[in-house]
Amino acid sequence: MSVKQCFLGLLGDFDFDLYMQTTFQYVSVSLLVIYVVVVTILLLNLLIAMMSDTYQNVVEGATQIWFVTFLIVCFSDLFFSTGI
Repeated sequence: MSVKQCFLGLLGDFDFDLYMQTTFQYVSVSLLVIYVVVVTILLLNLLIAMMSDTYQNVVEGATQIWFVTFLIVCFSDLFFSTGI
């Protein structure tokens, strides 16, 4: 396996021969690598933010459900113990 094939596997399926036929070979390949790295970091950051928001929503919902259940248990004990 060549270095070029390993590089293609990391970045995706890009036609490097097309980039190497340009006038500024190193600039075009460098911009492609920078673009892929920046987009990957941004998408990973977005994924982490979405998962964090979902986790926070689940925690809030669980806290509300726990509080309502606690109130129901307390009031049911109060009503059943007094004979109302």
